[in-house]
Amino acid sequence: MPDAYLENPSLLRGTPKLTIGDYAERNGILVPRRFATLDDALASGKPFILRSEHPDEYAGPSGLFNSHIVNPEYIDQNRERLKNENIQPATHDVRTRRVGAGMSYTLPGEVIAQIGLKDDATIFAQLRFLSTAQSTDIQDYCSYEGKNPTTYGSQLTFSAWEYLGGRNHTVIADNCIPGRYHIFTTEKRDRPPYFDNYSMVDNGVVVRQELERADAPLEKALPSLIATYEHARALPNFDPNHCPAIEMQTSNGNVLFLQYHRVRDFEPSTHTIDPSKFPDAIETDFSRGATPPDGIVCDTSIVMSFSPGHENRYNSGEDLHYDNQFIEHAMRKREVQFLGDTHAVMRQSTDGHQTKSILFKPRVSLGISAKAFMTAEEWNEASTAPFFGKDYVVRFHAVSDGRRAFVRRIR
Repeated sequence: MPDAYLENPSLLRGTPKLTIGDYAERNGILVPRRFATLDDALASGKPFILRSEHPDEYAGPSGLFNSHIVNPEYIDQNRERLKNENIQPATHDVRTRRVGAGMSYTLPGEVIAQIGLKDDATIFAQLRFLSTAQSTDIQDYCSYEGKNPTTYGSQLTFSAWEYLGGRNHTVIADNCIPGRYHIFTTEKRDRPPYFDNYSMVDNGVVVRQELERADAPLEKALPSLIATYEHARALPNFDPNHCPAIEMQTSNGNVLFLQYHRVRDFEPSTHTIDPSKFPDAIETDFSRGATPPDGIVCDTSIVMSFSPGHENRYNSGEDLHYDNQFIEHAMRKREVQFLGDTHAVMRQSTDGHQTKSILFKPRVSLGISAKAFMTAEEWNEASTAPFFGKDYVVRFHAVSDGRRAFVRRIR
């Protein structure tokens, strides 16, 4: 069954999170309250989040645009700060603001201060300006894709959702092992320590955990998270063979739907690795996705220079498997992505979109450090190569069946 939103993108109405949230709710899935206007959100007296909405956030890049948590205290704090600078929030506009060092972190607050004083279109236009003009991620992405940043950013808008707190989760079905799910959980408390967990679940059994150990509330929530994921995944507008990343929230014992983002189609693994056939290879500490039975040879950039034109090398067919440049531009095109520090990638992925792209958008993602294949002298040479305008490329052979993977260097 084809995906209705890929077949007809206009169905998303330019607001994929809001549109699909409404669709999920109509089909019996709990979704946080959405507000028709910012005045409605403000009148509720509850914290709310202005979530970025761009047509590409359904099946394209993720993590390029920021969302903004808003509450009455935050609005008052920013109004007071502006008044201390002799700036009136009711007449202020960040698009005419002279930007000083470090101000990019305070400018969104200056827009939030205007909520309740200006119309939604003016608020969103200023946030759109900050998201595009101030973001190197968007500038880089558009450069790699041959898009005009102003035109691309002009499609950005926002939707207002009640902010419930609790724990945020992302569930992704494995794209080659049936019954396997990758589940990321994070809870941002008032102060550290925060709670971050990665759980790999095979047919209802947790077979691997990273970061903090799952506590009783998470263990209790896992079956409901998977059930909600499968409920959403099976809705008629979606392709049931696809393995999306679905963001959810647990709050007061409920599982609530937040977002559906396309990742990869399901392609079952067709082989099982015989380690004896790869005696000189090193087993990875993480494997997601399957190579052909004979594996893949990768000309791998350990590091890449920042010389002009380097962004075009991926499109010419070069493998860029360790380097994390061009994350949202290149990840779905990559045959193999090496993670380097698996633990660090897992930690960042509990609350980060782009590191999830590294893990799940390439055909295969493998956790192994390049240092395992290099002498100290080679590693030092690789580390300093970009300063001399050079890349450091190594050839590897990688084979994965989706459960285990082995990598060896080809000299």
